[in-house]
Amino acid sequence: MDNSCLNAFIGVITLGVSCLAIQVSRFARLAAYWHRWMNNTIGRS
Repeated sequence: MDNSCLNAFIGVITLGVSCLAIQVSRFARLAAYWHRWMNNTIGRS
């Protein structure tokens, strides 16, 4: 029983890290879009 609880805990942690990685990649894509938009709107110095 103890081993199955540990496996379930590791599974929950893995799922959480996966979801976090997906959210970070979306945020990075959005930040890159804003960076391109700022460069095109304001211009490069």
